[in-house]
Amino acid sequence: MIEIIPPHLYSVFKSELLEMHRMRYEVFKERLDWEVPAKNGIERDEFDDLSPTYFLAFDEEDESLVGLWRLLPTTGPTMIGTTFVQLLNGHPLPTRPDVWECSRLAIKFDSVELRSLHSLNRTTFEMFCALIEFCLSEGISEIVSVYDVIIACCAVRASYPIGRETTNASASRAPLRDTSMRPRNCWTT
Repeated sequence: MIEIIPPHLYSVFKSELLEMHRMRYEVFKERLDWEVPAKNGIERDEFDDLSPTYFLAFDEEDESLVGLWRLLPTTGPTMIGTTFVQLLNGHPLPTRPDVWECSRLAIKFDSVELRSLHSLNRTTFEMFCALIEFCLSEGISEIVSVYDVIIACCAVRASYPIGRETTNASASRAPLRDTSMRPRNCWTT
């Protein structure tokens, strides 16, 4: 089950959001050893103070948190525009209400039943479907994101159209971004 949590619902999902920050600590600080702000088992950065929309995936059987994603409109500060600006290679980041940034995607594979949909974890597939549905409902036409090869492969397997991408700042003159979002093959059996 995917819950989409906009800022006006934070108080309703207070404990789930706390669990999200704990999971981010486990994934990004402990497992990936990223240099992220962390304190008392919680990973939280300045972009969490900007009223993002969160996607939280819960296991259907035990209702535990198994996936998360953060979305912010590019009309305000974003990770790409501040933290990863070098990846834009001098190009401006689109700053329109219909362009949003996705960050902090994490899926717990060890606690999720791995039901394959074309070799893609079901939770990952459902998160991409939820993203497309959310974008269609909110009038979002483009997503920008910094991602690695693993996420790019997941997007391709989920039939999520990827636009330009680069693996480092010198590899391309085009910004690292996903474009041309269209809903296709977004169903589960």
